[in-house]
Amino acid sequence: MSDNLYIQKVYNVMQRNNIICAYHGDFNFKVVNSLLISIKRNLHQNIELKRAAKKTYKVVVECLENVHKHSVSDIKNTHTDLFNRGFFTLIQERNGYKVAVGNFVTSAIQKELEQKITSINEMGKEQLKQKYNEVIMNTSISEKGGASLGIIDMVLKSGNKLNYTFHHHHSSLSFFVLEININN
Repeated sequence: MSDNLYIQKVYNVMQRNNIICAYHGDFNFKVVNSLLISIKRNLHQNIELKRAAKKTYKVVVECLENVHKHSVSDIKNTHTDLFNRGFFTLIQERNGYKVAVGNFVTSAIQKELEQKITSINEMGKEQLKQKYNEVIMNTSISEKGGASLGIIDMVLKSGNKLNYTFHHHHSSLSFFVLEININN
């Protein structure tokens, strides 16, 4: 298949599925900044979904920063460049947006994420706000720059539970996929 034909097919799939942005690769600082600039411009074009667009942008920032900060770059492996990679998609839906992001995580991080997301998904809005304030008051910033507020913040901003899966890759790594729906 020629490159032009392939590009046309990818374009058609993206148009048909209302994909605003899709990225696969290394989530370095420069890439994250470029994606955020482009996404902000695209989100603000749809006046009908203005409220959802504002919330979506905040969720996207959190997602992209998480992939950037929490990649498994410290794993000693001949395929380290593969494990630093991730993906991101932003899809416009009828009443809002869907954000999906994925990256490799260690088994220790997987357990931690499963516990946090399950716990947070079980909380109501007021419990989430209380937990958020608790974490701000009682948690120190980790060496990677986070205080574990991101998951809580994404649920509060989106108003929806987080959907996630882990795809086992090998003994110490899984590919983590997170989906967030943001309604208008």
